[in-house]
Amino acid sequence: MSYAREDLNWAERIEKALSPLTRNKKIELWFDRKIEPGEAWEKSVLSAIDRCDGALLLVSPSFLNSDYILSTELPKLFAAREQRGIFFLPIVISFCPYSLVESLTQFQMFNDPERPYSSLVDWQVDKELTRLVEEIATRAGKGKK
Repeated sequence: MSYAREDLNWAERIEKALSPLTRNKKIELWFDRKIEPGEAWEKSVLSAIDRCDGALLLVSPSFLNSDYILSTELPKLFAAREQRGIFFLPIVISFCPYSLVESLTQFQMFNDPERPYSSLVDWQVDKELTRLVEEIATRAGKGKK
Protein backbone atom coordinates (compact mmCIF):
# COMPACT_ATOMS: atom_id res chain seq x y z
CA MET A 1 0.00 0.00 0.00
CA SER A 2 1.77 3.07 -1.24
CA TYR A 3 2.09 6.15 0.89
CA ALA A 4 0.38 4.66 3.90
CA ARG A 5 2.77 6.67 6.09
CA GLU A 6 1.25 9.99 5.00
CA ASP A 7 -2.36 8.84 4.83
CA LEU A 8 -2.26 6.69 7.95
CA ASN A 9 -5.94 6.94 8.88
CA TRP A 10 -7.00 5.74 5.45
CA ALA A 11 -4.35 3.04 5.38
CA GLU A 12 -5.56 1.70 8.71
CA ARG A 13 -9.18 1.80 7.59
CA ILE A 14 -8.35 -0.06 4.38
CA GLU A 15 -6.20 -2.55 6.30
CA LYS A 16 -9.11 -3.26 8.66
CA ALA A 17 -11.48 -3.74 5.71
CA LEU A 18 -9.04 -6.20 4.12
CA SER A 19 -8.55 -8.19 7.33
CA PRO A 20 -10.82 -11.09 6.24
CA LEU A 21 -8.47 -11.64 3.30
CA THR A 22 -5.29 -11.31 5.34
CA ARG A 23 -6.61 -13.57 8.12
CA ASN A 24 -7.45 -16.26 5.58
CA LYS A 25 -4.02 -15.80 3.95
CA LYS A 26 -5.56 -14.87 0.60
CA ILE A 27 -3.38 -11.76 0.52
CA GLU A 28 -0.42 -10.32 2.37
CA LEU A 29 -0.34 -6.57 2.91
CA TRP A 30 2.79 -4.47 3.08
CA PHE A 31 2.80 -0.90 4.38
CA ASP A 32 5.59 1.62 4.55
CA ARG A 33 4.29 3.12 7.76
CA LYS A 34 6.29 1.03 10.21
CA ILE A 35 9.66 2.02 8.76
CA GLU A 36 11.42 5.27 9.54
CA PRO A 37 12.02 7.44 6.46
CA GLY A 38 15.51 7.29 5.07
CA GLU A 39 17.71 4.97 3.07
CA ALA A 40 16.40 1.80 4.76
CA TRP A 41 12.83 2.92 4.05
CA GLU A 42 13.63 3.50 0.37
CA LYS A 43 15.27 0.07 0.05
CA SER A 44 12.32 -1.54 1.79
CA VAL A 45 9.83 0.15 -0.57
CA LEU A 46 11.76 -0.97 -3.65
CA SER A 47 12.12 -4.49 -2.28
CA ALA A 48 8.37 -4.66 -1.62
CA ILE A 49 7.70 -3.59 -5.21
CA ASP A 50 9.99 -6.37 -6.46
CA ARG A 51 7.94 -8.93 -4.49
CA CYS A 52 4.40 -7.64 -5.01
CA ASP A 53 1.61 -8.81 -7.27
CA GLY A 54 -0.36 -5.59 -6.87
CA ALA A 55 -0.37 -2.10 -5.44
CA LEU A 56 -2.96 0.06 -3.75
CA LEU A 57 -2.10 3.68 -4.40
CA LEU A 58 -3.63 6.11 -1.91
CA VAL A 59 -3.88 9.13 -4.19
CA SER A 60 -3.98 12.42 -2.31
CA PRO A 61 -2.17 15.77 -2.29
CA SER A 62 0.51 14.18 -0.06
CA PHE A 63 1.01 11.39 -2.59
CA LEU A 64 1.27 13.84 -5.49
CA ASN A 65 3.66 16.15 -3.62
CA SER A 66 6.17 13.38 -2.98
CA ASP A 67 9.22 13.68 -5.21
CA TYR A 68 10.17 10.12 -4.20
CA ILE A 69 6.86 8.68 -5.38
CA LEU A 70 6.89 10.54 -8.68
CA SER A 71 10.56 10.04 -9.53
CA THR A 72 11.28 6.60 -8.08
CA GLU A 73 8.34 4.61 -6.76
CA LEU A 74 5.85 5.07 -9.61
CA PRO A 75 8.39 4.35 -12.36
CA LYS A 76 9.44 1.19 -10.49
CA LEU A 77 5.79 0.14 -10.13
CA PHE A 78 5.12 0.81 -13.82
CA ALA A 79 8.16 -1.27 -14.78
CA ALA A 80 6.90 -4.11 -12.55
CA ARG A 81 3.52 -3.85 -14.23
CA GLU A 82 5.13 -4.06 -17.65
CA GLN A 83 7.50 -6.93 -16.72
CA ARG A 84 5.37 -9.01 -14.33
CA GLY A 85 1.82 -7.81 -14.89
CA ILE A 86 1.17 -6.55 -11.36
CA PHE A 87 -2.16 -4.81 -10.92
CA PHE A 88 -2.89 -1.30 -9.66
CA LEU A 89 -5.80 -0.04 -7.67
CA PRO A 90 -5.40 3.75 -7.43
CA ILE A 91 -7.82 5.02 -4.79
CA VAL A 92 -8.54 8.74 -4.60
CA ILE A 93 -8.82 9.46 -0.90
CA SER A 94 -8.97 13.25 -1.09
CA PHE A 95 -9.44 15.85 -3.78
CA CYS A 96 -6.24 16.36 -5.74
CA PRO A 97 -5.10 17.11 -9.29
CA TYR A 98 -3.99 13.54 -10.09
CA SER A 99 -4.76 14.20 -13.77
CA LEU A 100 -1.68 16.45 -13.86
CA VAL A 101 0.54 13.42 -13.26
CA GLU A 102 0.63 12.05 -16.77
CA SER A 103 1.80 8.59 -15.75
CA LEU A 104 -1.26 8.14 -13.49
CA THR A 105 -3.74 9.11 -16.20
CA GLN A 106 -3.19 5.77 -17.95
CA PHE A 107 -5.00 4.04 -15.08
CA GLN A 108 -8.64 4.17 -14.18
CA MET A 109 -9.09 5.20 -10.59
CA PHE A 110 -10.78 2.54 -8.47
CA ASN A 111 -13.32 5.06 -7.22
CA ASP A 112 -14.84 8.16 -8.78
CA PRO A 113 -12.25 10.97 -8.39
CA GLU A 114 -15.12 13.42 -7.98
CA ARG A 115 -16.15 11.47 -4.88
CA PRO A 116 -12.92 10.73 -3.01
CA TYR A 117 -13.22 8.70 0.17
CA SER A 118 -12.73 11.80 2.32
CA SER A 119 -15.90 13.35 0.84
CA LEU A 120 -18.11 10.37 1.65
CA VAL A 121 -20.14 9.67 4.76
CA ASP A 122 -19.19 6.59 6.77
CA TRP A 123 -21.75 4.21 5.26
CA GLN A 124 -20.61 5.18 1.74
CA VAL A 125 -16.97 4.59 2.66
CA ASP A 126 -17.92 1.21 4.11
CA LYS A 127 -19.71 0.34 0.88
CA GLU A 128 -16.66 1.40 -1.18
CA LEU A 129 -14.32 -0.61 1.06
CA THR A 130 -16.55 -3.66 0.67
CA ARG A 131 -16.29 -3.24 -3.10
CA LEU A 132 -12.49 -2.94 -2.74
CA VAL A 133 -12.30 -6.16 -0.71
CA GLU A 134 -14.41 -7.97 -3.31
CA GLU A 135 -12.19 -6.70 -6.13
CA ILE A 136 -9.02 -7.81 -4.37
CA ALA A 137 -10.55 -11.17 -3.44
CA THR A 138 -11.42 -11.73 -7.10
CA ARG A 139 -7.88 -10.90 -8.18
CA ALA A 140 -6.38 -13.06 -5.39
CA GLY A 141 -8.61 -15.93 -6.52
CA LYS A 142 -7.00 -15.68 -9.96
CA GLY A 143 -3.56 -16.13 -8.46
CA LYS A 144 -2.80 -12.43 -8.00
CA LYS A 145 -2.10 -11.18 -4.50
